[in-house]
Amino acid sequence: MIGIEDARWIWRCAKKQETLESQWMKKFKERIQQYNIAIVKGENPVIDFTDILMEHFYNSSKQASADKQMPSVRLAKVKSLANWQKIWDYWKSKKKVPKKIKKHADEIKREYLKKTKQYTDRYSRDFREGKEFTQDFAIKKIEDLTDSSYARAKTIVRTETTNYYNKARKELYDQSTDVTHYLFLAIRDMATTKWCTEHRTPEGRGRHGLVYEKGDPLTERETPAIHWNCRSEMVPLTPLNPKHAELINDTLRQRKNNKCTPLPRGWE
Repeated sequence: MIGIEDARWIWRCAKKQETLESQWMKKFKERIQQYNIAIVKGENPVIDFTDILMEHFYNSSKQASADKQMPSVRLAKVKSLANWQKIWDYWKSKKKVPKKIKKHADEIKREYLKKTKQYTDRYSRDFREGKEFTQDFAIKKIEDLTDSSYARAKTIVRTETTNYYNKARKELYDQSTDVTHYLFLAIRDMATTKWCTEHRTPEGRGRHGLVYEKGDPLTERETPAIHWNCRSEMVPLTPLNPKHAELINDTLRQRKNNKCTPLPRGWE
């Protein structure tokens, strides 16, 4: 569709994104295990996931901006991370958390605390009934109960990694005069949703393969992530590349000429 070198670049970027997600989930699981052990021991740990969320999303933006540029697109000297660097520096010095990250950190914390309360309620009941537990057994029980908080955190991080990765990349390529459009690409498998697929539904078609014009408000609104667990990408197109020009000039591919499945209610 867009040339073998460009396709390889997109694949490498996707793999880096997956690696970032895996690294964060490892840190999160280690943090959860620390809390679980402390709670079983009767300690009262301060539950907070803000720092690892801040670090992860900053690293996602940094990685997206540092990726070797798409082969078909020339880049002038740009400052692509200035805004995120400012947010990161301010947080490090003043500890003021951006609203969106605070919201996600609080959501993960609520889910975790809900599960630990279920554990303590069950543990207290069993203790009153005379059941005995080793510490290792109790830790295993609380780990089983907190699995859902792990799953919820994974959903948030996957979605927001896609979000920060695409926003940082778009910020970079918006500054290139070579780039005039973007191509929406979905990962096509059994998990692909109606919002990102290339297939048509009664509500409209998905967005895979559609071309968005740079500067169009629709492009801003539909830059992935466009739903929970979204893995899609928005990649730059330049008319200087014949394969890109063919996509740009195909009126059937232009987003403005297609009715698409509405985004999830309330999605921003």
